[in-house]
Amino acid sequence: LPARFEEAITVAAGYAPSGGNAQPWTFELTADSFVVRAVAPGVGMDIKGRGTAVACGAAALNAAIVAADHHRHDGGTAPADLATTTIDLDRGALAVTIPLGDRRYPELAELAPLITKRVTNRRADRRPNPIDDAVVDCLAAVAEPWQATVHHLAGERLAALAPAWAEADRLRFLDPRLHREMFGELRRPGRDPLADGLDERTMEWDRSDLAKLAILRRADVADRLRAWDAGHQVGRQTATHLQAAAGLMIVTVAGSGPDDYVRGGMALQRVWLEATRLRLGLQPMSPVFGYAQSRRELTELLGDRAGAALDEHRRQVDELIGLGADDRFILALRVHRAGPPSAISDRRPDRQPINLEPLPLVERQPAT
Repeated sequence: LPARFEEAITVAAGYAPSGGNAQPWTFELTADSFVVRAVAPGVGMDIKGRGTAVACGAAALNAAIVAADHHRHDGGTAPADLATTTIDLDRGALAVTIPLGDRRYPELAELAPLITKRVTNRRADRRPNPIDDAVVDCLAAVAEPWQATVHHLAGERLAALAPAWAEADRLRFLDPRLHREMFGELRRPGRDPLADGLDERTMEWDRSDLAKLAILRRADVADRLRAWDAGHQVGRQTATHLQAAAGLMIVTVAGSGPDDYVRGGMALQRVWLEATRLRLGLQPMSPVFGYAQSRRELTELLGDRAGAALDEHRRQVDELIGLGADDRFILALRVHRAGPPSAISDRRPDRQPINLEPLPLVERQPAT
């Protein structure tokens, strides 16, 4: 990270993970605060801006860590003291504020070197070794202060989850909007700017995969497969990928409001930093139904038939994981020890979003 605080906190916040590497934020630095403001990436899977809230929470934790490292933090080490989440009524967007002062907090500062080492790693583990229970317990422990839970699935439980996840990927591929957005995230070196989106080299595809990609990205192919209710091979590849994993860790948080998803994003980033310290490879995975809280939200996105089918899969996955009525999905992480990634996605140097469309407010669901 840069030596100057003003540069270090901005760069560190920008290194946070976000869906499709959309970097859905702007940053504001004053003498007494650093503010992460949400900006809508405008993608269908970011239902009610919940994925964006998760990304902003991750960025806020990075900023708080750097502030603590530079003797510039003014909160505490407890999650409730690190930042405050508000809805900026003037701009109609989520804002996460880190208070600045003159405190250091060594327990936060020691995480600073991990920020630039945390990466997405999609390598396939040819001989997946199960993750030790002690490692899982360690990752679960660092999430607990945020009222977040790490659910570890492996073996038969992971195999049971794979079909629902695979069908979600198939339906995502067949939906015109989600298909367009999925392939719109990909960036090809030498053809596309690489400052945002997903560099194709990070997908760890071989020549055969790239040949298939040229066909699968065509909208007319997706239209034909949708008319036939086909495309099951897309889902089978997802299932195979999951079943061959050493494990899948799903981070969830209690609560369904915008502040809860921000808190979940901070917990996710804390877990990912700890996994980086433990030299684990992690690949984020999120099904279409991940940020949905009801069947209505899925039918609005995909239509009555596909939305209803996805809602059933969502319920199956929630039951398999053991989620309570108030628990919400933050992100799933495929775990492996397959070596370093071939490439790392870049970040926009100016930290400015491409699409300045205001973010829709995250709605809190009424109690039932």
